[in-house]
Amino acid sequence: FMHMQGTVLHNNADSLRDLVIINQEWLIKQLTMIIRDPRLHNQEVDKRMGKMASQELYNDGLLNVNIVSNILPSLSQDVRTKLLALMRKLGLAFPVYLTNDQGEGVPGLLIPSLLPDLDVKASEHPLMPSDMPCTELVLGLYMGDQISKGAQLYMTKQQLRERCILPVGFMEQLVGLLVVKAQAVPSPPYIGSMVLTRHYARIVFDNFEMVLERARDARYISITLHATEATGLVAQLTRCCHQLIATRFRSLRSVMLVRITEELLVPLVSLQAIGNGSSAAIRVGALTLNDAYVKRHFSPLLPVQSQSGTYHAFFSYRHSEFAANSAEAVYRYLTMQV
Repeated sequence: FMHMQGTVLHNNADSLRDLVIINQEWLIKQLTMIIRDPRLHNQEVDKRMGKMASQELYNDGLLNVNIVSNILPSLSQDVRTKLLALMRKLGLAFPVYLTNDQGEGVPGLLIPSLLPDLDVKASEHPLMPSDMPCTELVLGLYMGDQISKGAQLYMTKQQLRERCILPVGFMEQLVGLLVVKAQAVPSPPYIGSMVLTRHYARIVFDNFEMVLERARDARYISITLHATEATGLVAQLTRCCHQLIATRFRSLRSVMLVRITEELLVPLVSLQAIGNGSSAAIRVGALTLNDAYVKRHFSPLLPVQSQSGTYHAFFSYRHSEFAANSAEAVYRYLTMQV
């Protein structure tokens, strides 16, 4: 009750259940010892942090949790641990793995509000090999029941600019969630192999990559997927987007669009419906999006489906010299490599 009235700050999470903050000004003071612009708010702790750690935090938005004792020396270790847990709970920081000078993994935090405000060009950071399939999507956020008017089956870039909104901090927090997902594997990719800024992010997922880009005057996020099978990356992206909207941007809705031409986009669900045969072909400008066209140009976005579920198949071609080609043809058909 007192938390709802704003008298105290309390959270029921297991790691925060016994933490009750009576003086919220104290909390703000502790947080701003970490989240601040050192050019405007210089602190004595900057000297204790060390030049490398300070640059990593305020130039890259990455905090090595082992140096928090130097930033907040007056707090006990238990209070510091709970303070970092509270930052994660409030979406002010996301847990990541960093590396020290010896190349060893160390726990760290990605702080979205401290990501560098830089204009990065994709050409400056080589991506996957050129033969890796490339799929271009657009994430649009909007308010209301639907983003398109009437029964419109596609959208133009101009319509996106007019109807989409992009709240301050949304892309930075989305990047934080995606990095956490990317590192949630037994051998997480080194965060130094990624490029993370407020306007451009290149995130490595195992052998695949996701690039998020937002022009300064744009009201949507452009996404490029470098993957032979992109449905898993799209699912991760969609879950992270829905999580953000459900917890911090509740008045918004989202739509995932596929770039068909430079100016025209189609909802991903519509494209997948055409690909799996549950929807008829549609006309988009001068193009006709039918089953064959979608499978040929957008196969990484199409999940492998069957009427009864998943097939476990084994192909044997030792009894006939022509069976090898037949087995390969069946495999390509089942995996939509047509």
